[in-house]
Amino acid sequence: MNWSTVKRYLPVALFVLAAIMIIPTISQNNDADMTDREAKIRYMLEPTVGVDNPLRCGSGTIIKNEKTKVYVLTNRHVLGDGGSKSNDIKVFSPNKLSPDIYTSSVLFESKEYDLAILVFNGGDREFRPIIFKPEGLSLGIFDDIVVYAAGLCETPTIGSGMITGTEMYNDMPMIRTNTMMIPGMSGGGIFVRDGNRYVMVSVCLASWPKYPQLNVSVPVEYILAWFEEIGFKL
Repeated sequence: MNWSTVKRYLPVALFVLAAIMIIPTISQNNDADMTDREAKIRYMLEPTVGVDNPLRCGSGTIIKNEKTKVYVLTNRHVLGDGGSKSNDIKVFSPNKLSPDIYTSSVLFESKEYDLAILVFNGGDREFRPIIFKPEGLSLGIFDDIVVYAAGLCETPTIGSGMITGTEMYNDMPMIRTNTMMIPGMSGGGIFVRDGNRYVMVSVCLASWPKYPQLNVSVPVEYILAWFEEIGFKL
């Protein structure tokens, strides 16, 4: 092989050698990023459930797992007009092709806050509860948020957006976002990134006669205040 041939193919050979050395490193970094990203998302995904009854459907979030009892927070209007008298309320995971379905009962409900707590028997299965962060009202306009819910009661729905302000309801400021909400998302969570996890700062209200734009939510501050009022401990 003469020198002219070497000069012609040397750049190509060097490029291939560099690619062989660099691509595995990039792949490893991407795998690490994906693992880290998936770990963060699990804080939203695993506690989110669907809530279904014969008249309405919505979303919910697991807030407590105590032995065999599993507690789910949702919006009261998801239960329909019957509220605690609603029968056959099903809780299921929207993240599986063949989800486990549990029959739940209403433990507490509040028309004032439009919140309800359901309870079901989860058996020996471990459920990851949601992580609350009572800083919903301290978020500023343009702060980034992520919404995760059961969507149309069958498939999970995720969206992103930002805080756009507040709306008053019963003398309480509700958080307004620019995230598109659809029926079935009521009871899902609005999350912000907190280090290596996502934490919930409010609960979606995707169906209010006063708010047809479907983009307001109950701040965690009021959720925790309601828990204290009814004597519910996390």
